[in-house]
Amino acid sequence: MGRFAQGKYTPKYPEKYVGNRTPTYRSSWEFAFMKFCDEHKSVEKWASEAVKIPYRNPLTGKHTIYVPDFFIVYTGKKGGQQVELIEVKPENQTVFEKLGRSRHNQAAWVVNQAKWEAASKWCKSKGIRFRVISEKDIFLVPYTIDNERFRVDKNVIQNEINDLKKNKPIHYITKEKFFYNRKFHINEDCLIPRWDSEEMVKN
Repeated sequence: MGRFAQGKYTPKYPEKYVGNRTPTYRSSWEFAFMKFCDEHKSVEKWASEAVKIPYRNPLTGKHTIYVPDFFIVYTGKKGGQQVELIEVKPENQTVFEKLGRSRHNQAAWVVNQAKWEAASKWCKSKGIRFRVISEKDIFLVPYTIDNERFRVDKNVIQNEINDLKKNKPIHYITKEKFFYNRKFHINEDCLIPRWDSEEMVKN
């Protein structure tokens, strides 16, 4: 399920998203987490692939850059602001015992450990938290933000992914579209407003 879903995610609440480019998801797990960040009331701001962290590749010895998947700012249960850097990875890439005999997987695990160690140190220096989450955290157990538990409905996400694979416009899936700085609720009987329509309204 996770590796074949790719595309652009259009936020329902663009005022929460930090970035000039439309976020790209490269797995259904990343899509699910984007949806979580976008729609969960506790998340104030979120960004995709916004932070660059230098690290040394232990296999090549070269210094390069690691870009974690997500940066989120949310309101904690006690009202305080919390900040986290998040990496989304399949569970079988996060537990050494589940790698099998594949040298490729084992090499990737070694490199990931170096990336995550660098990210942990970077976050510690900034006073924020770094963590790696898997499909187990997203789908099988409630995801936790500061002790507040949130469960992603796997069936709903899978249906949406299937619709995206069929090239169904994402606005028909989310049933919302921003037009001329206003949010409109739409369905498949509506024509999706486009940027050139806004230009016509302005003129």
